Amino acid sequence: GHEHCYHGEDEMNCDVENTTLHTCLHYGKKSIYTINKKVPIFNFTRCGVFDLSSYYSFPYCYNYLDQTNCTDVKRVGGHCLIDGFMSSISKYVICDFKLINKPVNLCDDNLENECNSPPGLSADCLVHKHRLCDGVSDCFDGSDETLDICHSTTLG
Repeated sequence: GHEHCYHGEDEMNCDVENTTLHTCLHYGKKSIYTINKKVPIFNFTRCGVFDLSSYYSFPYCYNYLDQTNCTDVKRVGGHCLIDGFMSSISKYVICDFKLINKPVNLCDDNLENECNSPPGLSADCLVHKHRLCDGVSDCFDGSDETLDICHSTTLG
């Protein structure tokens, strides 16, 4: 959309043709400017970091397809069927929807949205059901790892 480089190198190869395989509506153009701009999905645009509570940080695709098939394994939040095909999904879309009230619908079984506030914790701490008691603190105070249910689970 905008040229950030002197000679416009950052906008090269961004035109979408009928033969372009993986495309989506650009998130910023659609949500901020209400322009339906189709853009190609590249490996470097997959599973990018974003924070929808910030005006300046958003996913590449309006439908979040850029948050699938992550090329960086450190950004994988899980795996699920998407349109019948096993795919990875970004850790940035898991449980993020409840904080911004914009549902993410990627997985066929809605797995990315199976998130809860553990009993006795702040509603600001949403944890995916597969991330409770996993040895990694997801809540700011680590309380998702100290719940009563964690004492009766087995790791490994």
